[in-house]
Amino acid sequence: MTHRCAVLAYHKIGPPSYLGWDTWFYVAESIFSEHLRTVKKLGWTFVDAARFLQGLNGSSPLPEKCCLLTFDDAYASTLTHALPVMKEEGCPSIVFVPAGLVGGTNVFDKDIEPDEFLCSWEQLKELEANRCSIQSHGMMHKKQSELTPEERHSEMLFSKKCLDDHLRNPVQMFSFPYGDNASGAGDITPSLRATGYQAAFLYHGGPFDLPDADAFAIPRIPIGPDSDIASLLAP
Repeated sequence: MTHRCAVLAYHKIGPPSYLGWDTWFYVAESIFSEHLRTVKKLGWTFVDAARFLQGLNGSSPLPEKCCLLTFDDAYASTLTHALPVMKEEGCPSIVFVPAGLVGGTNVFDKDIEPDEFLCSWEQLKELEANRCSIQSHGMMHKKQSELTPEERHSEMLFSKKCLDDHLRNPVQMFSFPYGDNASGAGDITPSLRATGYQAAFLYHGGPFDLPDADAFAIPRIPIGPDSDIASLLAP
């Protein structure tokens, strides 16, 4: 049986920090809440990371239309602004963390996006305790296409080890920073498999079918404040 899946990709929920400026990557809580309600009204079911992986590997069936809610970079606003909305709407999620920058700021977006704090280890643990699966976004948020195969392998390996060492649940998923998977370079999937990942995510695309999808190049739908969820999830 074919299952229709959609992976929504957010970054920041709530307003910019002090002295910051508004960009497309900030989604107000009210709009975020409306997005989640719209997904459910359209007949999609939010699933958590574990159930998604079970559907991906065929060990357990997924709903006919399943939706995965994801956040990149682990901004502190994921805890302070997104989590209350997710709890109210009963939605699990995945937070992709650049493990080498935990407790720091978004230095990878210097002079492009406003400075924002990223979650600390304690904040990540709080998210994890509230149905937010913590997964890898590499060590230092680097583009795979700018790294050697050895450097890519290290980013995958050490980010997983770092997160595994600090948190309760083992890391099994990887989100490519900037959606850059080095154009599907031949070393990518073998390195992901060798370092213990079961799935990897891009940052473009739309809904897709399982079991037909490539587990190591799963499309995600970038979401901003002006996104039309109904259109994005249309057949």
